[in-house]
Amino acid sequence: MKMSAIAVMGVALAFAAVGAEVAPPSRPSATQPRVFVPYQDIGEIIDPCDRVILMDRGEFARLLAAAQANTKGIEDRDIGQIASARYTAHIEGDKVKVAGVLEVVSLTEGPIPIPIAFGQIGLTSLRLDGATAPLGFDGQARLTVIVSGRGAHQLAVEGNARLSELAQGGMQLSLSVPEVVAATMLIKAAGDLEIHSTVPAGKPSYDRTTDTTSVELTLGGHSAVTVLLLGNGRQDDQRAILLGDSATTVNVGRTSQDLTCLYSVHVLRRGLRELRLSIPAPWTVTDVACPNLVKWSIEPGPASVLLVRLRNARVGVTALSIKASAPRGGETWTAPRVSLVDADFQRGRLLVGTDEQIAVRSETTADARREDASAGSAMPVLAAAASERLYHHWGNEWSVELELAAVPLRRSIEERQFIV
Repeated sequence: MKMSAIAVMGVALAFAAVGAEVAPPSRPSATQPRVFVPYQDIGEIIDPCDRVILMDRGEFARLLAAAQANTKGIEDRDIGQIASARYTAHIEGDKVKVAGVLEVVSLTEGPIPIPIAFGQIGLTSLRLDGATAPLGFDGQARLTVIVSGRGAHQLAVEGNARLSELAQGGMQLSLSVPEVVAATMLIKAAGDLEIHSTVPAGKPSYDRTTDTTSVELTLGGHSAVTVLLLGNGRQDDQRAILLGDSATTVNVGRTSQDLTCLYSVHVLRRGLRELRLSIPAPWTVTDVACPNLVKWSIEPGPASVLLVRLRNARVGVTALSIKASAPRGGETWTAPRVSLVDADFQRGRLLVGTDEQIAVRSETTADARREDASAGSAMPVLAAAASERLYHHWGNEWSVELELAAVPLRRSIEERQFIV
């Protein structure tokens, strides 16, 4: 009886021990927060230099030791290298999405380490021949991928970088890639931009339909790359801000009239290569001058449009010197309104000079006011005229109308004779 009681107690203790081993793990309390993040979005919440795509440290150490043992004693150290690379960089706002395909060539069947010196890029994906690449840091703290098998292998890389804004205007991209003999990078950015780089580059190409600028860089023999984008061509800046300031002189004669205009265009936010100005009929543009001018042309229409093509896209002030002529009409004279197309705001001064045989009977103005002629003495364009009619105008719909009349010339002869 005593032996059976002891046996029953032993069985009970055994079941209790088994129950303790298979007991489910404790669950977190209901008040403890748990955040679930998709893997592809991890790069948005962690430091870009974090090591989320690396292998387990112990596993990579064993693989690296095998690769180093495989290359030990081989006189030719270049048994594995990156033969070529093709990168693309899409700029969206101040973020840059970088993708690339590297061709890695191995001359041995066993595993070998290949250092890949990426810098200032937060890598989000790295796949070798379509599978997750064995990636880690070697003894010299270099990012290294382990390649196994003789022949060519495809290494696909994806990552993110950021643009830095320059105080003098424009954006800058700086990054480092593995130094390869044959490597290219295609850069695409929104807007009509001027792109410069520290490596050889082709001519930037602007696609008007998609409003994007693309350029191909040659990275062969270079590891550090710096790209400068002028014009602040961010995606949220859909167009440039244009401000106009003009100083116009018109000399009205009996049968013709001449115009000289110094138009200063202030370009903000994004550089432009082409400026458009409206010239009213019947004025004919005879000359256009600008330090950055490539060519100018006229688009015919009810109001002719002057197209001015500049050498490069610029942010800042561009001064245009415009000369035009027109026949004089009737007694009612209307001021020629030289307007910048799509301007956010424009203003200017108009100085009207008339022939000595023409008198001004009355004037009508809209969004303009008469000023003392001495106010234009500080501007050489305005001070050159002999007229005293100076107007300050603003907006896009200003107007000045003058009623002119011919001054009749009278000749009189008075003769006196004195007889002594």
